[in-house]
Amino acid sequence: MRRIASVVSMTLLCAVMMSATAFAQADWKQFQGTEIRFLMNKHPFTTFIEPKIPEFEKLTGIKVVFEVFPEDQYRNKRTIELNAGGKLDGYMIMPGQDDLYYWKAGWLQPLDDYIKDPKLTDAGWDPKDFFTSFTKASTVDGKQIGVVINAETSLLSYRKDLFDQFKVKVPTTMKELEDTAKSFHGKEVDGKKMVGITLRGKGAAATSQWVDFLYSFGGSWTNAQGKSNFASPQDIAAFKFYGDILRNYGPRAAPCCTGPRAPPSSWKARPP
Repeated sequence: MRRIASVVSMTLLCAVMMSATAFAQADWKQFQGTEIRFLMNKHPFTTFIEPKIPEFEKLTGIKVVFEVFPEDQYRNKRTIELNAGGKLDGYMIMPGQDDLYYWKAGWLQPLDDYIKDPKLTDAGWDPKDFFTSFTKASTVDGKQIGVVINAETSLLSYRKDLFDQFKVKVPTTMKELEDTAKSFHGKEVDGKKMVGITLRGKGAAATSQWVDFLYSFGGSWTNAQGKSNFASPQDIAAFKFYGDILRNYGPRAAPCCTGPRAPPSSWKARPP
């Protein structure tokens, strides 16, 4: 019974943002007296949903234990607890990075039967309200293994005035991005030397930035067998490009990078 409650509650926690009257036909008290435990990354969604937990607890009679950690700590704790068979009822993952591995490890429960069961999910909760691509992202082997709560993308931010001033074209390819970073690196504006590009470079926070480079080079987190694909030529090319562009044209001491760089004339190169 605890397992059913936990899976249904993953759906309800996302749905509780809507008015409770929209679910008037569901028996929200059927798992009253149970407790569910969620392990969460410190994230805007977590900040948004946490104040709504008391509303969910009042509506369902389910006690929610909500544990939130910074991303690096969160990922480590999640992996340790899952490997140790910890009692987790719900947790956040990055599907593109984790879903196939977690699925094969038996750490994900399909939600399809729970969503289809009118005793567990009110008809007013319509999966079609979600973008098809988001639903696909939370599907493995034809089974829905979660509900997408957040989708992110990376954008190229740049100063139009500087691009106009130096007559530089906005890059549209990775090669053009590198050439643009190189052209700006070391230029002086308002008495200060610029760096050509800034990117994330430390720990888990860098993965969501690097993944755009990974896919742009035709790489992937895992292969068809669910094993790490980092040794593939495409993944290696993405690693090399990201490290090179940040090392050569990024801020000094970028935490992802070591070795020599292409410095402005007044800087000394770091030793390899």
